[in-house]
Amino acid sequence: MADDDFVIEEDTPSSDVEFVGHSKPVVVKTKSEPVSLRVTSAVTNVGVKHKAPVAKRTKSSVAHTRSLSSIASATSRAVSNSVEVEILPRSAYRIKNLPGGTQAVARWSAVFIPTLIFAIGDQDEVWAWALPKLEAVLCTTVQDTWDAVYKDIPHKVTTDGHVMALVTQQLSEWRNGMGTTTVTALTHFMSLQDDVETDEDREDFANNLLLS
Repeated sequence: MADDDFVIEEDTPSSDVEFVGHSKPVVVKTKSEPVSLRVTSAVTNVGVKHKAPVAKRTKSSVAHTRSLSSIASATSRAVSNSVEVEILPRSAYRIKNLPGGTQAVARWSAVFIPTLIFAIGDQDEVWAWALPKLEAVLCTTVQDTWDAVYKDIPHKVTTDGHVMALVTQQLSEWRNGMGTTTVTALTHFMSLQDDVETDEDREDFANNLLLS
């Protein structure tokens, strides 16, 4: 009978019982070992600059250096022999801007301009240089005159350069001065004529002077 009172039941999960699983963190403990640091006197040498030994140059590098120095010296000589030209607006050029500096200025008014005027005055068309289409012809004449007067100052004359700007200004003054003098002399001469009173009389008188 006693056996009937004790009933052993298996622990079987019931459908009414809910198991909730809880995950617990696992803590792993590691044993830290001390690390010994040794500080030596080499630390004090950090940041100290040592002078590097002078590197020996090979023969090829020495020859290369000499060739470069010779090129540089040749270039400097070429630059020293060149004529400096200041670029300005055409109307702003003055005699002091001539290539060659004072050497060119000294011969400009005394030799160059008189020689150029003589060369132009010997041409069939004295005023042809004033025509824009014949500016290249004038440039050739100016170049020939420059080469004759300034043999020691080589320069290439261009139609838009400072030499041509100064030349055209000088030739304009030469032409205007000649025209003003001619008109003054002719007016005075006509005023002495008794039969020249009107503009038609003056025109006929001037034509007769040209034909005679």
